[in-house]
Amino acid sequence: MIGRQQLEEAPPLRCSLASVVDVSDSQDLVVGVADIPEKERLVLRSLLKVMDGKDHLRLRFSDELTECNIVLMSIGSLSRLPTGCVAVYLIPEGQGETPLHPGLSIRAPLRLSNTSLLLQAAAELLTHAEVHSASGSLAPLLSVLLRKLMSRERRTTVLPLGEDQEIIVDFLEDRYHCRLPLEALFEGQFDLQESRRANEGEIASIALQPGARLREFLWQATNRLVDVAAPCDTLSGNFRLHRWPDAMGLSRPGFPMLAALLTNRPHSVAQASKASGASPAAVSWFLRTNLALGIAELVDMAEHSAPSAEPIIVHAAPASSMLSRIRDRLKLW
Repeated sequence: MIGRQQLEEAPPLRCSLASVVDVSDSQDLVVGVADIPEKERLVLRSLLKVMDGKDHLRLRFSDELTECNIVLMSIGSLSRLPTGCVAVYLIPEGQGETPLHPGLSIRAPLRLSNTSLLLQAAAELLTHAEVHSASGSLAPLLSVLLRKLMSRERRTTVLPLGEDQEIIVDFLEDRYHCRLPLEALFEGQFDLQESRRANEGEIASIALQPGARLREFLWQATNRLVDVAAPCDTLSGNFRLHRWPDAMGLSRPGFPMLAALLTNRPHSVAQASKASGASPAAVSWFLRTNLALGIAELVDMAEHSAPSAEPIIVHAAPASSMLSRIRDRLKLW
């Protein structure tokens, strides 16, 4: 039995990453667990029953990870997740700072308020429609790469681009190889097809070729999408950066201002847009890439709403009369 006080009290919540998967509004959020304490597993199942149907979320628990799109797991878990599944890391109660990693995270013990906030964030970040704009297929390609980073992809993956072209990505080593010129990629001059696992020959071939850093491509693609004003689903909630992005992530005008704002304190997309002059879509693309790289987190503002200290009241000394000042000056006291 979960008491009212246990359900309503909320510990700090940290969210550093979410996945981007095409999910219709009517699809259930199927939640599973991997390598977490049995107590938290039972609490999660109870909370899902309480929250099911609220906030436009249809929730259910499953013991089969293969059918889950959200999995709550321990930080050190080695469980393999389904493609496109959101990894949510459970931070043990009392543990301090944790290593940065892609994926959402939440502190134990699970309560109604922090679990609800987490699932809202997961639902929003799961829903990411493909963007068709002046960027051609670049936006879907970036979304797929971000999705795989945020779902803890560790295998070398092939993304066919049509006409015997492909991009081979080694997520573990932060490297990729593609024969198609960068400018053709940035202009979206390809036909993105379903990704697949690389075979042994492809893995061997990429190991022998000079690859490029994946994170640099992610930032270059982000910059191009912002330059062509590609639309992006606006993220709700408040975000902050743990640290400044790499130099490539600050190379576009406006991004250093965003980084300064978001490392100073949490901002919503609207607040960051107003303060920096960047469009909401630009802020959202910037945040999605930082979330995937483990640099950004979604913040529970309850953490930052601690009651302020009592104001210090300074009473001014009563104004002295002219006679008093003359006496004091002439030492007549």
